[in-house]
Amino acid sequence: MRKKYLIVAAATLALWLIPASAALPQTDDSNGFDLVDVNGNGYVTLGQYLAVFQDKNQAAADFAAMDANGDGILTKDEFLAAQGAQK
Repeated sequence: MRKKYLIVAAATLALWLIPASAALPQTDDSNGFDLVDVNGNGYVTLGQYLAVFQDKNQAAADFAAMDANGDGILTKDEFLAAQGAQK
């Protein structure tokens, strides 16, 4: 019985010590951009984009279509513009 209370107390203490912002991923309303921009630097490389999708050929084609200036980097603006074009 005492072991159960110790586990509950430890879990409660851990939850109290960890700020809520550290426990949950930080995302904003960017239609999924933050899920692909895993390092949070504000842009997505082709490698990052391909890592998220199973169909690599389709993902590469989608990336190229969204990369408006063809620099090989997908910015949030390019990503959101492509999302808006799909609606």
